[in-house]
Amino acid sequence: MANFGDTSTGIANFSNIIDTVNQIAEVLELEYAVMGNLVTRREIPRGQDRVRVPYQTARFEAQDYTDGDEIPAGQAVGINTLDLTCNELQITFRITPRGLRQSAVDLAAMAGDMKAKAQAEALEVRLLELTDDTGTVDLGLSNGTDANLAHIREMRRLMRNISHLNGGPGRPPIYCVVNPIMEEDLLADLGVVAASTGSTNTQARVIPAALEPLISISPSLDDAYFGEILRIPIFVSGYIGTTIGSVTTPDNGAVFAKKCLILGVAADWDTKGFEEAEWPGTIVRSMTDYGARLGPFPQQCIQFDATIA
Repeated sequence: MANFGDTSTGIANFSNIIDTVNQIAEVLELEYAVMGNLVTRREIPRGQDRVRVPYQTARFEAQDYTDGDEIPAGQAVGINTLDLTCNELQITFRITPRGLRQSAVDLAAMAGDMKAKAQAEALEVRLLELTDDTGTVDLGLSNGTDANLAHIREMRRLMRNISHLNGGPGRPPIYCVVNPIMEEDLLADLGVVAASTGSTNTQARVIPAALEPLISISPSLDDAYFGEILRIPIFVSGYIGTTIGSVTTPDNGAVFAKKCLILGVAADWDTKGFEEAEWPGTIVRSMTDYGARLGPFPQQCIQFDATIA
């Protein structure tokens, strides 16, 4: 293997630096996506194609008690489960002979960076897709109005007014994700203009203490953070309304409880490089199991009814 301190030596076999590529991609993946930091993450054990998520179905009630009373029949621990099934995803790319003449450290950095972006896109789009109207609550407004403060206010009310049988009021952490155009609409509605520091129209960027640990490890999350409106942290994702592979996200944002969206990921990507006679160079294929779904109480996801065009 080439010396990583030698910037002029190429490598004969890409498989020699696959471990380094994977390490770089793993570190960078969450820097290129917002949603992966805002949902419940579950590991998929090796040899399994699903994650089973248990949840409580029965409702407990506090009742007046008299000596000798039996436990009411309805007061029981009722358990149900959701299966988060997974699909195989692949990232396949080619490296030309000229690419293999690059220094090992540079080639590993470039391949790892692009692999991280591809993984982040898959992650972001599959999670955003879950925020569509299927099984979720929407504002009930006609689609065609710009995003505004009234939308956030109504979403907050809907999230606080969910019945116990549907999971009860959404518990923090609760997040909102919007498109960059919706961000502009919100800024306009809040009266934010180009003004000097100290103006009443300047939007203060205060990061809640609960978000500081997430933002400290994710430059993407830090950059995407819009601010807090009515105690709801708002983030901006450019992948709203985007198609990646076979998955298309809805054309608007949403407010959701973290536990409402579940992401299942394999422990790592299995990456292999191999030669083919038809291609002068190396073909690299990386595969994993990925899955995402709404949690047991989908009403804790509330979609915007707003235009982003």
